[in-house]
Amino acid sequence: MWIKNRHKFVFKFLKGPFVLFFKLKYNFKAVKYKLEKKPYLILSNHLTTLDPFMVAASFSRPIYYMANADLFSNRFGKIIEFLVKPIPKNKNVKELGPIKDCLRIVKEGGTIGVFPEGNRSYSGELCYISDAIAKLVKLLKIDVVLYNIHGGYGIDPRWGYKARRGRSYGCVKRILTKEEIATLSTEELFAIIKEELTVPQVPSTIKYKNRNNALGLERVLYLCPVCGKVQTIETHKNNIKCTSCGLDVKYNEYLEFESNNEAFKFKYVKDWYNHQVDYIKNFDISTEGVIFEDNITLYRVPNGVRPIAIMSGKIQMDNLGFSFVNEEQKMRFEIKDISDITVLGRHKLNFFMDKEIYQIKGDKTLNVLKYMHMYYHIKNTNTESADEFLGM
Repeated sequence: MWIKNRHKFVFKFLKGPFVLFFKLKYNFKAVKYKLEKKPYLILSNHLTTLDPFMVAASFSRPIYYMANADLFSNRFGKIIEFLVKPIPKNKNVKELGPIKDCLRIVKEGGTIGVFPEGNRSYSGELCYISDAIAKLVKLLKIDVVLYNIHGGYGIDPRWGYKARRGRSYGCVKRILTKEEIATLSTEELFAIIKEELTVPQVPSTIKYKNRNNALGLERVLYLCPVCGKVQTIETHKNNIKCTSCGLDVKYNEYLEFESNNEAFKFKYVKDWYNHQVDYIKNFDISTEGVIFEDNITLYRVPNGVRPIAIMSGKIQMDNLGFSFVNEEQKMRFEIKDISDITVLGRHKLNFFMDKEIYQIKGDKTLNVLKYMHMYYHIKNTNTESADEFLGM
């Protein structure tokens, strides 16, 4: 049995304290919704670290979330598995196991929670969603709850260090019955899911207050839009600066940029982010030499246990792959041998190679997005793929 009586007890025991915590820390309100006594699939947009708990606060039953397999390798993994039994899945990797787990939970009458983006948004916009989610909905043949989190990007941006005080809430946007789903094609269903999970985070009329509003933005911003240099962005308190050209930008409490530099044209993080995406997609992959370089630690990630450090040194990316070097050793991963790359948390990056998983971590300001973006651009170009997917 996947579903255990202890899951109901844990849910009821923790719900009250979590609701109070969300109210005090995030000024978050979960709009209550009563579900019928039958299985459901809950789909939500994904913006904050605690989204699974925020969504659950609207309901009165345990939810079995599809979760990144990396969760099970940390020191609390075994406890989390015992208490709430998430469905393990590796990001960006096609697996049959999670689908079988979902079917098992439905058969036992449980409710499943999925964040179709598979990633928290760095820009506030909806991340890439695979049409596999519509196929899963068709396969499960149960009612679907489409849930929206509003203000999540303001209170807890993925690139930030600490939460901000503002206002946010979560609510059910729409229920798709299994009868309605049966009348829709997979393409029509997929379009509805994307539309109903799109929740604009800007412009904002609400202030999100923090003494360090801009701190951490270098985790998402790696290209100066004025001088075009890469890895020259630094942040301090409410300001973003380019160490090459001196660009100075303020990030205010309304999630907007302010600058006296006439060459700077962006208003929101999503504008700057999309500019970077355009830069990556137009990058000439025949360019030789090192594209990006950072100081990191390389880990191997065995299944179900904590990552094991292999070496500390530099990561150097070129148009063919990744080199990891220090004074004593060198490791090389060719792009053609890497099946997938994905960002975890705020500044970790996983490489998937055959049955091996490797991870890089650096200091808190490390921007790993640029490596993932460039990897997918090179891969798409080499395979002449029309897919513009850049990892999220």
